[in-house]
Amino acid sequence: VDTEAVTITSLNSSQINFSPTLGLAHSSSTAIVGDLTHNVVVRSSGTNPSVNVTYLQTLTANATSFNVNYGEFDYLGDSYFEGGIAFSGPGSLSSSTVRGGWMGVSVTSSKVNLTSNLIFNNANLGIFLSAANNNTLTSNVVYANGNDGIDLHNSCNNNRLISNLVFNNSISGISVLNGSNNNNTLVGNMVYSNPGGIGIAAGANNLIVSNTIDNSGTGISLTNTSNTMMIANIIYSNRTAGI
Repeated sequence: VDTEAVTITSLNSSQINFSPTLGLAHSSSTAIVGDLTHNVVVRSSGTNPSVNVTYLQTLTANATSFNVNYGEFDYLGDSYFEGGIAFSGPGSLSSSTVRGGWMGVSVTSSKVNLTSNLIFNNANLGIFLSAANNNTLTSNVVYANGNDGIDLHNSCNNNRLISNLVFNNSISGISVLNGSNNNNTLVGNMVYSNPGGIGIAAGANNLIVSNTIDNSGTGISLTNTSNTMMIANIIYSNRTAGI
């Protein structure tokens, strides 16, 4: 429930019961409930992400050789910008949970697909792409991370971010910065309750379409960019500016 892991003991059409009881105060409105019941659990022996150095890395050359589904990955990653799952080659991760580590998922390669994953409560970034091209992030829930929710960094090109839910991260929801980041597409993402919404700080020919950005500092921020196209975005209730 939000960032607290519990076990559901029973449920019916109107009520969910779980244990242990929650240790933190939560809003009386809708809370995010993440399904942490999966086929396999991979975790560090410790729970302190600042000292853990365990992570799962793919070095495969074939995109079909690394395909992870329905996994749970806890307290992984290291402070040298390796995610709990580090893609140094093509592959896919879907319907999995990555939580409580230094960084959720890092991608420094091409042809990676991240689909329907729950990535939360990591000390640094939720999803980090660096010099990564032709990757697709679809329908991921990324929240309560200690930096940006999703970060495209250092010349990321031709990536697609589609229908992701990004909220309650410590810096920005989605950031595209450093280097020349070109021809990236952001479509149908919901970004809310982050200090910053969507920010592009370097690049050209990026497409921002049908995203919803609300309750952030600035909805969409563009710096040192050219030929950015924004179509049919819904931007409201941001504290500093819409665009």
